[in-house]
Amino acid sequence: MMRWFVPLMALLLAGLSPAAADDLVAGLSQDKIQITSSYSGTDLVVFGAVESGSDAKGRDVVVVIRGPTTTYTARRKARVAGIWVNSDRVVVRGMPSFYYLATTRPIDLLANEDTLGHYSI
Repeated sequence: MMRWFVPLMALLLAGLSPAAADDLVAGLSQDKIQITSSYSGTDLVVFGAVESGSDAKGRDVVVVIRGPTTTYTARRKARVAGIWVNSDRVVVRGMPSFYYLATTRPIDLLANEDTLGHYSI
C-alpha cells in the first residue's frame, strides 16, 4: 500500500503547482535611429509573440515608447500694451521627450491606477 502512496502524492502535488508563465518575445524593426541633418522621420515597427501552447484569445498588449528624459519649460502668454509677452512659466523636470502608448483596449479597462503607477504608465 505504501509504494502507491508516494507516486500518487507526487501526481496530486504536480497538479496543484502553479502554471508556468508564458514567455513574451518582442522585437523592433530598428534598434538605432540615426538623426542627422538630413533626417526626415522614420517608421518603427514593434512586433512580438507569446510562446505558449494556450490560446491567445483574451490577452491584451500594452506598448509604451518613451524618449530620454529632459527638462521642459511651459510659458503662459499675456497681452501687455497690445503685444503678447511671456508672463508665467512652469519648469517640468524628468519628463520624457517623447511618449507613445498603444493598447489593444482602452487603458482604464486593462489595469487599475495602482498597477499603471507601478509600471509608470
